[in-house]
Amino acid sequence: MVCYDLVYRRYAEWPAQPTKKIHRSSGKLSYNLPVKIDSRFSGEIKATELLVVGPNAVVDAQISARHLKLEGKLIGNVQVIGCFEILSGGHFQGDARVGELMIHPGAVFEGTGLILGGD
Repeated sequence: MVCYDLVYRRYAEWPAQPTKKIHRSSGKLSYNLPVKIDSRFSGEIKATELLVVGPNAVVDAQISARHLKLEGKLIGNVQVIGCFEILSGGHFQGDARVGELMIHPGAVFEGTGLILGGD
């Protein structure tokens, strides 16, 4: 599980508590660093590194990311070059084109998925 190790190492290095909370937002977001969203968001997200949708998040978006870890709720279409990981309690609804897909026990995947092979 090379994909999981890579994603987990980067995610584990982050601070336990975010420094700023956003309660609700919409629009287009673009990040060149690992990022975690743990609130309501609708729109479009592009991340060249790891994107984490936290356990408190409700996201309705089109997402393009290198790696995606889902702990909350995500509705939309995703394109992930590397690993799309849905953890226990995570809920995905939509279409996914991914390099690798990991669905943990207690996670929900509703939609279609195309697995293209890892990066």
